[in-house]
Amino acid sequence: MSPRASGGPWGRTPLEVLHRVFGHRAFRPGQEELVKRLLEGQDVLGVMPTGAGKSVCYQVPALLRPGVTVVFSPLISLMKDQVDALRQSGVAAQALHSSLGEGEFREVVLALRSGECPLIYVAPERLESATFLKLLATLPVEFFVVDEAHCVSQWGHDFRPAYLAIASALKALPRRPPVGAFTATATPEVRKDIEKKLDLRSPFSLTTSFDRPNLLLRVERPEDKEAFLRSFVAARPRKSGIVYCATRRAVDSTWDLLRRSGIAATRYHAGLEDRERVKNQEDFLHDRALVVVATNAFGMGIDKSDVRYVLHYHMTKSLESYYQEAGRAGRDGEPAECPLLFDAKDVQIARFLVCQGRDREGVRRDLKKLQDMTSYCRASGCLRERLLSYFGDRPPAVPCGGCGPCLGAPRKVQIVSFFRSLRPSILPHPPISLTPALPPTPSLPPAPAPGEDVTLEAKKIISCVYRMAERSSGGAFPLPLLVAVLRGSRSRRVRELGFQALSTWGLLKDTPPQRIQEVVAFLEARGLLASADRGLCFTAATRPFLRSDAPLFMVPLAPDAPEDAPPKPDGKEILFEKLREMRRAIAQEEGVPPFVIFPDSTLREMCRRLPATSEALLAISGVGNVKLERYGERFLRVVNGWVTGSSEA
Repeated sequence: MSPRASGGPWGRTPLEVLHRVFGHRAFRPGQEELVKRLLEGQDVLGVMPTGAGKSVCYQVPALLRPGVTVVFSPLISLMKDQVDALRQSGVAAQALHSSLGEGEFREVVLALRSGECPLIYVAPERLESATFLKLLATLPVEFFVVDEAHCVSQWGHDFRPAYLAIASALKALPRRPPVGAFTATATPEVRKDIEKKLDLRSPFSLTTSFDRPNLLLRVERPEDKEAFLRSFVAARPRKSGIVYCATRRAVDSTWDLLRRSGIAATRYHAGLEDRERVKNQEDFLHDRALVVVATNAFGMGIDKSDVRYVLHYHMTKSLESYYQEAGRAGRDGEPAECPLLFDAKDVQIARFLVCQGRDREGVRRDLKKLQDMTSYCRASGCLRERLLSYFGDRPPAVPCGGCGPCLGAPRKVQIVSFFRSLRPSILPHPPISLTPALPPTPSLPPAPAPGEDVTLEAKKIISCVYRMAERSSGGAFPLPLLVAVLRGSRSRRVRELGFQALSTWGLLKDTPPQRIQEVVAFLEARGLLASADRGLCFTAATRPFLRSDAPLFMVPLAPDAPEDAPPKPDGKEILFEKLREMRRAIAQEEGVPPFVIFPDSTLREMCRRLPATSEALLAISGVGNVKLERYGERFLRVVNGWVTGSSEA
């Protein structure tokens, strides 16, 4: 029974609620200020990365006020996860969605009217129902919360027209409550649009660092993507992961590839029947399938905290989409990997899809986003610096210690160094770094050499771009045609355009095409060339480079190598697996996903601190009063049993 129903208090202060209900002893950066402003009656806009604890910012105020908090959420699965997690902590939250039967709907309405329900989750489409609007007008609405608020903006990457009705519904209430808008990824342009579309009144706007130090960022260029994927997943047999593909067809073929390799995988995309889609999602959430292969239709509503890797099989069309999807890894603060498999063909596919749009202004905007995404994939410098700078965040100290280029070593060394350097510093309830930098540790390899001198090749390539543009009165041409001209091709297209007469024709006739493409990619990453609507063109930095005598060094890409698992864990990994088994058993009894019971970070802290009493267990981050009462004895029995067994050994 919830404390509201029984008359018991949640707590008198935000910190008491945080500890008693959610099991955390301190707020993360940004959370406390947002909670305070909402409680003072001010509208807020919180932009915080995935896993930073946005939900706490409105759940804590909701439990300190007698009315009901209405939370608009985009997906049923996200509502279900949030409600399940709250109920496991003793909060009688509810959700109204299309999957409810008539009887279940009436039960939710009764709970709302009786005052037993402090939070109600609804989809924005519910505002199209006159019945719901009438119900809303009769409730003591304390706060209006908009989750995934970027969906209200057409400048965002997941625009949902139904979100536009929220502002009108707010105005129709007898009393306008404070509004909280929260999102994980929003450029300054999207933030302004959110404030306008939701009609926020002098909002307190807070953007915490976008940095996720626990994520290892990598861009890979394997010659055989299928072999890379099989090896990568097989090396992580007990890890939960998401594999993103660009199309439904690619999802189906990749899913089939993993299944034929003996890997327990499932799939998710909009082309599946509803029943199969729901079943597959539940299998992933409940760990019956550790890997899900999916399009971007999967994920925004997934609150699974123990995803240990997100692998992008294809490049996304924007950095916003990429970082939101990659951010679904490591939500519990534990180390996680985010490899992106890049192929030049992915750029052409993405460009084709973008250019199908009817809004020319939108196409130009999306092409710019695609160019930023391509530059990220082709970057030779710090990946974390590129991401944070794109979102207007302060770049980290370089080397950041958490991306492929900064670690500057073969893949196995990168992974080992990353996991070893992070593991001691990761807290069970990790704060968001406001100065996003991981200090170099003794385990990191030495800084790489300056690289290979590509000055002459670069100037030949750039000169050819210039001559081709000059010949065609300023036109831009795709990379394959540039490669053909540099290698002295006499193809029909080259002859039609007269490029065989250029002084740069055949300048690199003995250079393999892949090498030319690699140098061009490097030049784009350095800003010496850019991708226009139809192909390559000059930038403001191109001519100064041509006139300069300074050498240009290219850091070579790490060679492809078989995937290796993270470093071998210490002896407490046995205890961690035993705790996971207990969590899985309880989750099956309760009918909820395992991470709803406790996240991996809480189990890890149990392994480190080895609590022997209820008081010691309550001090573990993520263990609140209700969960201690429900599950404490069983988890203490596992820990104490392991300690006894290990001491005897």
